[in-house]
Amino acid sequence: MTVNYHDLNLDAATDVNTLYARIQAAAVTVCTLPDDGQPGDRAFLAERDQCVNHAVARAVRSVRNSKLSAYHWLQINVWKHWTSEAPVALNSVLPLDSATP
Repeated sequence: MTVNYHDLNLDAATDVNTLYARIQAAAVTVCTLPDDGQPGDRAFLAERDQCVNHAVARAVRSVRNSKLSAYHWLQINVWKHWTSEAPVALNSVLPLDSATP
């Protein structure tokens, strides 16, 4: 599956957030087949989540954008430490509009 982002400016925090959401939605689509299992089945959910996590990581890596990579890093660390339901907006943590090395 291809995730298009030619319409986004990856120097803008909102567009980085948008691309990440697109990548995550595509990963869920690819990793969830209609007859893959029962929605409440823990083994199914664990397998799907692992697939989604790997697909998102590969997609982020393939874009080769430091701001997207930083946003992804924040997301995986927020999930590990706070088990929040909502992703953190990158511009609430890092100043994206400043120059990055």
